[in-house]
Order: sequence, then C-alpha cells, then structure tokens
Amino acid sequence: MKHSRFLMVLAAVLLTGVQPFFAQSPKEKETKEKQVVKELLESGRYRIEVDRAVR
Repeated sequence: MKHSRFLMVLAAVLLTGVQPFFAQSPKEKETKEKQVVKELLESGRYRIEVDRAVR
C-alpha cells in the first residue's frame, strides 16, 4: 500500500514538474528548428525522398 501510494505521488510530481522544463516559446522552437536545418545542410547529412510527381 505504501509503495503504490509513493509511486503515485512520485508520478504526479514528475508529470507536473518536468512539463515546464521542456516548455518552449514558439520563437524558441522556430529558432531551434532553423539552427538544426542549417546544421544539416552545412554538414551534407540529409537525403531527399520523393514518392510522387506533380504535373
């Protein structure tokens, strides 16, 4: 009984406490995406896959 209650409290704390840690503003997300794309293009580690053509 004590273990299950402890685990439930621990899960609640982790779920509510970790969420703000990963929260980002839209501007931060956009900046991070631009940085990642720029790094991939500069490194040459990308592949373009096309599965259909448009006339």
